[in-house]
Amino acid sequence: MPELTDDYAAQGYQEAIERKTEVLLHGRYGYKKNFQASVALNNFLVIQGNQQAIERKMWALFHGNCGYKKDTKAAVALNESLIEQGNTGTF
Repeated sequence: MPELTDDYAAQGYQEAIERKTEVLLHGRYGYKKNFQASVALNNFLVIQGNQQAIERKMWALFHGNCGYKKDTKAAVALNESLIEQGNTGTF
């Protein structure tokens, strides 16, 4: 599975990038835990406007998990920027 996921993620398929983000975070399916790589992939998805990635980042910043350091101010700022864009999300 890692090779297939890597191939699809390298081609830019968001679903594969999301899957790789999760398996790196938890160290599953042949991947070792790698918080730094997981955060980098999630941030890439955030830039792409991926709603799940944005929500995951806000939650992680608020709670200090998923490879992100706790930064409630950054979580609030991200949420406020979404509101300014007219996106209320589910956070």
